[in-house]
Parts: sequence; C-alpha cells; structure tokens
Amino acid sequence: MKSLMFGALAAASLAAGATAFAADDCDFDISGTWESAPAGADPTVPARYRFGADGLVTTLSRFDVGDRVEWREAAGAVTFFYRLDDPKSPSIIEFLGPDGSTRRGSMEISRYDEGSFTTLDANSDPTRWVRIEAERYFVAFVAQSGEIRTGGPAFAMLIRTDADGRSLFDAFGLYFAQDALIVGTIPAELRRKFMNESRLESDTMLRLELTSAEFERASKVLRTWDRRAREHKMLYEVPYLNNIVFLEQMAQSLNKCGDRIRVKKLGWNVGDEITARYNLPQIPFYYIRSLREMNEPLHLRDADLQKRMGSACAGNCRAPARVSELGRHDLPSRRP
Repeated sequence: MKSLMFGALAAASLAAGATAFAADDCDFDISGTWESAPAGADPTVPARYRFGADGLVTTLSRFDVGDRVEWREAAGAVTFFYRLDDPKSPSIIEFLGPDGSTRRGSMEISRYDEGSFTTLDANSDPTRWVRIEAERYFVAFVAQSGEIRTGGPAFAMLIRTDADGRSLFDAFGLYFAQDALIVGTIPAELRRKFMNESRLESDTMLRLELTSAEFERASKVLRTWDRRAREHKMLYEVPYLNNIVFLEQMAQSLNKCGDRIRVKKLGWNVGDEITARYNLPQIPFYYIRSLREMNEPLHLRDADLQKRMGSACAGNCRAPARVSELGRHDLPSRRP
C-alpha cells in the first residue's frame, strides 16, 4: 500500500513540476546597469556602465550625496556602442565608437547568467560584470515541525524592497486557523512572527536574496497557487501534498536558468531520505530544513537581512551570489 502511495505522489509531483515552468525564458539580457571588476584591480574603485537596448553604452560616475552614493551620467561622459554576436546567447561582445561603426575592440564572453557575466580580453584576463538592481528581492522558506500527526505551518515568503527601503511582502503556504488546516495566503500576523530567525530545533528557515528575474519566476509560482486556492481548484485533496508541491516548485524555480541553490527533488519512494522517513504532515518541515543545510553559506541572517532591506540602495543593489560562485570549502558536503 505504501509503495502505491509513493507512486501516486511521484506521478503527481512530476506532473505539477512539468507544468510550472514550461513558458519560462532564460535568454541572456544585457540591458541594464553593470559593475565591472577586472582581475587584480582595486575592488574599492569599481566602474559602472549602462547598456541600452538600443546598443548604446553610457559610462556612469559615482557621486556622494550626503550619506548616500549615487551613480549617474556625468557631463561629458563617454558614450559608445556595443554589439553582441548573439543577443540571447552571446559569446563575443564588440565595442564601437560614438559613430556606431568604428570598431574599438572586442572581448570573449566566457560565461553568463541573469546576474553576472565574465569577459576575457586579448590576454585572456577575466573581467566580471555584476548586474546592479534597482530594488532588492528576497525569499524565505519557513516551517515549524509542530505535532507529529498534524505538522506545523510551512510557507514561502517573498519580499521586495524599493530604493527607499520600503518593503512589500507576499507569503503562501500551510497554516492553522481555529483548528482548520488551510493552504493559502499567510495572514500578516503569522507572517510577522517568522520575520526573525528562531533558535528552536522545532523551527527552520532558509532566507536568500534574489535577482529580479528569479523573483519574478518565484512570484509566478506563488500567484498560480494563490489563484488555485482562491478559486478552490487545488491540484490535490490532501492539503499537505498541495503545500509540499508548491514549496518544491518555488525552490526549483530559482534554478530554472542556472545553479542558483542546491535543491534535491523529493523522490517519493522508499529510498528517499525525507519522504520515506517522515509522515506527510512533517515532510514540508524536513524539506525546508534540508534546503537550509545544503545552502547554509547563502542564508541571510537577521542582521544581514535588516541591513539590506533598510539600506535604501538607491538603485545600487548588486546581484546576489549563486551557489556556483562559492568555493568548495564554503559548501557543506552533499548527503549520501
């Protein structure tokens, strides 16, 4: 009987995952503001450039305005043009003069993702370019173990902070209200209780900073499930199953266009270390705890989150780190 249940859950999970990201697009987009840091250069003296969709590149200068730093085009700033051999999947970037035709030079693009790209000059010296976001974006996966038979609240929370430090929240998942088990939008009162980390073994949290593209993909997943809840068209009759599939889709959406975090897909078979070991109400808690363990170096602690949310970055928010950019010594070993 248990093997039949695992098979049904596996099929349901695969079907739900297959429909979540079919329309997502991972093409490279160079338009926006980027900060460059050549290898061996002084990291305290960065250079910033704005790449326009029209092929124009503008050099930005740093200005200290009170206790804030602003980057903007200065009078007489150098303006030139660029050209990619393939705008959606580039391997070469070419720089042209102000007339748009005189070739100034070119560089190989050795790697890229949504938040950064790396170029190599004629001497194969690398320069890393990091996207500068206008706002800051975060996701938090939160759960309590609760009682063995009923589990506890488990949900994902999205946070968007604008240039002035104002934040918007959106949270979805499983919670209890007057002894009723609900999968839907998390009430603000409950959400606020989970804004800070807990030292209790019964609580777990993974909190990450995202790029705008990662945030939009995660938001798409959350909105889809929120609509299902409001329209009473959830995929499954069992609330716990709806919630764990939602949480899996949220985590997997972050890796749609690259290795953003470490995620282990639940196997729903007797060999899976979570689904075979714990009963269904407890699976969301142990799934999120495993996410935290696998991505500990990327986790934002309370002080880090408060600093970034309240920093009023004024359009100077650097794209967050990815698991692929961390050294091996920074990462915990994978479980067997």
